[in-house]
Amino acid sequence: MYGSQQSAALSGSVELQDELEGPRASSPASSKSSPSEISTVSMDPSLGPTVPGKQKVHQFLVRTFSSPTKCNHCTSLMIGLTRQGVVCETCGLAVHTWCCARVAPRCPLPAASSRRPLGIDPARGQGTAYEGYVKVPKPGGVKKGWMRQFVVVCDFKLFLYDISQDRNALPSVCVSQVLDMRDPEFSVTSVKESDVIHASKRDIPCIFRIYTLDEWHWRQRVGMFLF
Repeated sequence: MYGSQQSAALSGSVELQDELEGPRASSPASSKSSPSEISTVSMDPSLGPTVPGKQKVHQFLVRTFSSPTKCNHCTSLMIGLTRQGVVCETCGLAVHTWCCARVAPRCPLPAASSRRPLGIDPARGQGTAYEGYVKVPKPGGVKKGWMRQFVVVCDFKLFLYDISQDRNALPSVCVSQVLDMRDPEFSVTSVKESDVIHASKRDIPCIFRIYTLDEWHWRQRVGMFLF
């Protein structure tokens, strides 16, 4: 689905974050984490050059994040409710536990690593392509209005997270819904004015329906999203 449908669905008024963020720029709550049991992950010196007596290496501790957070190495989400990844005590680098052994041990990372483009790995389909905010109909339908959700397009899936009404609130760490874009029935379609009679006319070009299979493998309309 990384074709014309996705580019249409993810354009509009969504507040997308820059795909070329620096290695320390995580998802909304990269700084909102708490240490769990003291667990230090050591780096393998063979992963990069060392300068005896001068070079510092990462000191990773297992952390629990309170909002969706991306791995600074592979850019995929660190999924789960607790102990989702590790963070360097010194430079704040946040990565999966299995990615920390792949990160250059030098702390902070060399400038060349900092300039590495982030995003989807086309060979493996891994990484975060987009993240931002969408609006979904409130319970009761479009006539009741819209509410915000945070969406992350990652590893060929759409991860949707609830957000409180506070404009400055961070998304919940609990995933509200996951839509697999590799589902053979996954599709994105535009809507007509007659489909959303209670929506503002200026919003209609930005509203899309998403279809996928349900748990019983029946094709269903998942919902409408205002981008």
